[in-house]
Amino acid sequence: MLLGAVPAGLPAVDSGAPTDGDALKLGAGNLLSFSALGTSSSGSLYIRGRNGAQYVVRIYGQSGKARALKYDPRGRRWNPL
Repeated sequence: MLLGAVPAGLPAVDSGAPTDGDALKLGAGNLLSFSALGTSSSGSLYIRGRNGAQYVVRIYGQSGKARALKYDPRGRRWNPL
């Protein structure tokens, strides 16, 4: 897998607009932190598989939970794994 690999024109998981090539979307500071209370900062990490498959790991701030999705280029949508 290639961490930080974002092909041109890949739609962002949260907006549908093309990503700007930045594989780490964590707000203005690009900082991910977790608290002892189970919360975290929110964001997305884009990853490309060896076969060219595109994945994203989403981190949800209020719960601190992570969710992985895979991009379907035919349907042009992100699907949960």
